[in-house]
Amino acid sequence: MSDPPDFSASNLESLRQHGIVVFEDRVIFDAQPPMEPETLASVASKCAGPIPEQLLELWSLTAGGSINYDVSIELDGGVHGFSWAELFYNGATTYFDLAGWINRELENLEEQCHETNTPFPGVLKWLPIGGFEYLDRVYVCVEPGQDYGSVAFWMKGIPPLWTHRLHRDGMVIAAPTLRDAFSLLHLRVQPSAELNEYHAGQELYAYIDNRVTEHGMAQGLADHVKEYFSKAVLEWRWLLDAGLIRQSPPNLAAAFDDAIRNDDPEVVDRLADLGEPFGSPLSGTAVAVDVALIRGAENVLRALLRVRAWVPHDALAGVSSPLPVDIVKSLISRGARPTFEAAAQLVAVGAPESGRAVARACPGFRTSRKAGDMAQATRLLASKLRADLDQVHAGTLFHHLGADGLTLRIERLDAFAADPQL
Repeated sequence: MSDPPDFSASNLESLRQHGIVVFEDRVIFDAQPPMEPETLASVASKCAGPIPEQLLELWSLTAGGSINYDVSIELDGGVHGFSWAELFYNGATTYFDLAGWINRELENLEEQCHETNTPFPGVLKWLPIGGFEYLDRVYVCVEPGQDYGSVAFWMKGIPPLWTHRLHRDGMVIAAPTLRDAFSLLHLRVQPSAELNEYHAGQELYAYIDNRVTEHGMAQGLADHVKEYFSKAVLEWRWLLDAGLIRQSPPNLAAAFDDAIRNDDPEVVDRLADLGEPFGSPLSGTAVAVDVALIRGAENVLRALLRVRAWVPHDALAGVSSPLPVDIVKSLISRGARPTFEAAAQLVAVGAPESGRAVARACPGFRTSRKAGDMAQATRLLASKLRADLDQVHAGTLFHHLGADGLTLRIERLDAFAADPQL
């Protein structure tokens, strides 16, 4: 493996002293020293075959550390953001612990063999090398055969309460080699302190800035690393200009993410001109209309409706910010199913007239029982939010709305239930 052409040998040595190494054009920080021979031998003894050459190259550079890129995988009918934030290494006291993960995999394998009455081989076919805490995991195949050296991503399913997310554990072979797996790491957005929400790269930038201010790293070298790191930013604009963006799902997702973040409908119009139907998952199982509703991008949502993007029947379940009545009615006319729960949610976020419009569109609304269902839905939602608020005050729950946000929504729901004017 040759040195990255962007860095001199002295640069690379300086970076290593600051816990930064480069592997396959990707930056690893808080990097550990190379894996020691006795550790490598111990790991190899737990594998069904020889350790693949590319993994040996990585470990000859660093035994583990942190990475901070975007990556996504197609799994169980959705496109899911995968967190590959850690490279495991021996001696870690956190989820980074390589030996701990290997022992855990062996214990699970032994239990499976016992349950199926099959011999326990005592070695692994898939070696865990990284991931994110207990949720996401990266494996390299160490069993000779057609999958040898390939890289698989495993994700843990989370409760159905989290809509559009993966709800059952899943695993997929993501790349034929470790080198190819590293090439999947990219950046959707140029990291910047000015961004109002988290984006990949911000942790690396903070690490580099700390090395400059607290550990004497040269500012010029720090800037050079940031510039090199930024080469992983997806350049989707030229693909859009060339009419080729639909052939690259990661760039298509990055383009739409930019449109959502800036609530800019121009990208929607241009994609529609290229024949994009906006019916494929972009974030989990959420399609374009879902994402616009969840993120509160009103201009993008209007553009999607204008170009007749697909509207899922449960689209209104994703409302998280006020929506004008005309958009609500358009969504319903395009197939979104009106429910009293969605109507109550609109009341909670500060759009009571839109909530009324949804309630009136519910089947059988004109009957007195159905009219009462709207009041009941608002009371149920207010009760749930009160329970959340109690936990926030008790310090047992972190809620993205905070105590003030929850209180405001409860007050809106209570006021509406007292005088719904349906």
